[in-house]
Amino acid sequence: MDERTPRRGRSGPRSRDGCWTCRAKKVKCDETRPICARCTRLDLVCDYEPRPIRAQPSDGLEPSALAEESVTMEAGAEKEDRGAGVDAQAYWMGSAALDLPLFQLAFPNVAANSVELTTDDHEAITHYRTSFSKLYHTKNPRYSLFSVMLIVAERSRIAMHMILALSGSEMDRKRSGRQDAVQISTQKSRALHHYSIALRLMADVVGQEHGQAAEPRGNSGIDLDCVLTALYLMLLYEQMFGSRQGLSHHLAGAAIIVQYHCAHLVAPWLLAPEGERQGPGDGGTRPLGRQQLAFSQTAQPGSEPQISQYSARLLARLALSDAAATSYGIGGEVISALYDAMGLHHVGNTPSLDSLETLNSLERYAGTLYRNVWGESYPPSELADDVESRPVFAFFGAVLQLRFLISQLSKTLLPDPAGNDPAAEAANAKCLAGVHATVQAVGARFADVLDAAAGLSLSSDGSCRLVTNLRFVVPHYHAVVLELRRLTALTRRVAGLAPDGTQREALQGIMGLAVQAFRHQGDEAMLRIAQPLFMVALETDDVLHREWVLDRFEGLGCFGARFERARAFLLTTIDRQQSLGRRVDVQEQFRREGGNPAIFVF
Repeated sequence: MDERTPRRGRSGPRSRDGCWTCRAKKVKCDETRPICARCTRLDLVCDYEPRPIRAQPSDGLEPSALAEESVTMEAGAEKEDRGAGVDAQAYWMGSAALDLPLFQLAFPNVAANSVELTTDDHEAITHYRTSFSKLYHTKNPRYSLFSVMLIVAERSRIAMHMILALSGSEMDRKRSGRQDAVQISTQKSRALHHYSIALRLMADVVGQEHGQAAEPRGNSGIDLDCVLTALYLMLLYEQMFGSRQGLSHHLAGAAIIVQYHCAHLVAPWLLAPEGERQGPGDGGTRPLGRQQLAFSQTAQPGSEPQISQYSARLLARLALSDAAATSYGIGGEVISALYDAMGLHHVGNTPSLDSLETLNSLERYAGTLYRNVWGESYPPSELADDVESRPVFAFFGAVLQLRFLISQLSKTLLPDPAGNDPAAEAANAKCLAGVHATVQAVGARFADVLDAAAGLSLSSDGSCRLVTNLRFVVPHYHAVVLELRRLTALTRRVAGLAPDGTQREALQGIMGLAVQAFRHQGDEAMLRIAQPLFMVALETDDVLHREWVLDRFEGLGCFGARFERARAFLLTTIDRQQSLGRRVDVQEQFRREGGNPAIFVF
């Protein structure tokens, strides 16, 4: 063996490139960036910050690199009225189309994906994979979808910048009450810097024909794993810290990605289980002849186009986030594009249970994602937990699609303000009956889930993930029932505000599970059921319940301004309803006030 080859093992030379966390303990570091294996295993802050041993340039980047990396972005909700009418690509371009502040930061530490990191950035990564992921995913954070996103981000600049933007902004929000304004401003600027770079990279992806792609090309033209990760995190960022208009632009951009890069990959026969599949025009079956891939990067060069399990799951989540946004007057493009790609062109006009379940084929296709990502190290307890929770999340997917159907219905109902148009009344009644039937069919299909939730009590084990998921998902179904009954009452010009029997049952279902969730997990549990609580405040005639819900929104104010805006909206709307003696059409108000920064999205 060449004497110059360093020996490995205990007798080998000590690494000089490992993280300082491992070096301080004098243990071996595998030097994986941005987080080494030991720090990942022990949930430690992985510190690769260079120590000032020798003189270094004052800036970690060359001036040309700084000029390339410095872009502009939207600086929070206070500027959300800017950029109206700008399309998704122009919005992502930032400096090319919007008048926004400029941030220039020099980062001295380079990760494997070429993103330059500081100690604060490493802290943000640790916060992301431990504290942040618990807020938006009930799964063990070590093995959650957010952890898979971090794996993707290790090779993707755009995904890593979004993780740093999201986690950095969340840390800034949590620290805002404990630090001086200058330090908070610096932290916020760093997060905005990462977001601005991600916006520019996303614009490059959408406008590839005008320049080089920001991510490596795969068999779908772009690296879908990386791009869909960034899109999902951008939607979450705008919901938490940005604007309704920014969220709308991202949804429109996501629809472009679905149309041009995903449509040919999500045909139902391509998502069929391994073994046999039926192709359009085949006149028979042909063998699948391949295994499902966890990541698109593992596809063989020149292989037949195939969507990865990870991209399939993110596509489903993006579509469902888009469906939820339609309740607030925006979105609908992503789920519509996905419906078209999967052969459900008329789902909005003729809703059916089978149509709703077709989208769930993406989730079924991705069913073994976590096991394929972590292999033999994936604990059997986690695998059993995945199987146990699968029906609950299939139910949740159907419920969010019902929200999309109801929002579409509210836009297609024929106006009949005087109530003297029999043709309009008959057409509206037919449309309402169709969606009512679909809502009831979903409830019947998932009756076991509803029954299990109804059997929970305050003493039910809150540490069990299935119990947590039931308390989180089932209230959303009851909220859909309330939303549809509210739309029916508005269409039929029902006087008064008293709930009917179906509405009272739905209200009781939400409140019972909400009280249990709050007892066990506090305000964090309320984050997941903000929409059901919003519907309770609008529909209940129980003063105690209404005050309890308004108190919850006040408590949620620490998680972002959208909850404060929601509480203010509820107070105004409730007063207006009581003074008018009838319900107010909030969906029409959301659509009419699309540019109003006081509007929010759950």
